[in-house]
Amino acid sequence: MLDQEPTAFWRASAASLLGNFLSEEEARSALMAALDDDQPLVRAHAVRSLEPLAQSGDSQAVQRMRILLEDQARDVRITAALALRGVRAPGVKARADVKAYLDHNADQPQGRLQLSMYDLVRGDRRAALTHIEQALRWDGASVPLHQQHAVALSELGRSAEAVNALREAIRLEPESAHLHYLLGLAYNELSEGTQMVAELRRAVELDPALGRAWYNLGLALQAQRESVAALQALDRAQATMLDDPRPSYARATIHYQRGDFDAALAAAEDALRIFPDFPQARSLVQTIRGKPTEDESAGR
Repeated sequence: MLDQEPTAFWRASAASLLGNFLSEEEARSALMAALDDDQPLVRAHAVRSLEPLAQSGDSQAVQRMRILLEDQARDVRITAALALRGVRAPGVKARADVKAYLDHNADQPQGRLQLSMYDLVRGDRRAALTHIEQALRWDGASVPLHQQHAVALSELGRSAEAVNALREAIRLEPESAHLHYLLGLAYNELSEGTQMVAELRRAVELDPALGRAWYNLGLALQAQRESVAALQALDRAQATMLDDPRPSYARATIHYQRGDFDAALAAAEDALRIFPDFPQARSLVQTIRGKPTEDESAGR
């Protein structure tokens, strides 16, 4: 639809919808192409949809958005700069645009939300908390505001309060897998392993394709010495995190601890196939290959 629709408004709408399908190569390719659309509205919507990729460090998304920091359209420059917050510093023109934009919208909850996110990137945690608390005074029923409140509190080391902020967000949106995932991570900051596992299980129940939740669930289960369940969770994680070597490496370390060196070697080599420059996986492979085989050990 993006390359066939003649109306810019509908192309922009399609770009927004495709943001829900970033796990699919066809959707990512269409959005990347939309970054070159001749209409600023479409480019801006494509940037917003690709923001999660940029924030995860996807090199292609970051490189393409970096170019848009010098876009002729001010709205595109601002959108790109916000999408790249914490990933790449904006140029002089984009930085000035963002500051003016944020100041202009500071009398609205969403404006304060953006200011809070901007200040966290700059390292001004207290200012970030002040902005988001003001936003919540204006709109206490906004899930994104409660989520950002939790982030700001966590950055200040106020983990118990961050948990409460996420509980409030979940009260407003109980079927959000992402919020249960975040709450699981927040419980981890409090060393509450049982609650962490429960929230991560709820997250993957709501969204079985949430690879990061499966991955962290695997780590949490292993910390509780439930290695079989941990391996199963990490298998599910790797099935959705196809370009991330961490689930395979985690599986390798669990197999190694269990004394199953063949399985550990296979998993570590899987991690290296995904990311050949993974030093921990390479070191584990070298360690395992330096061990005697079962036959050699039996012959001693």
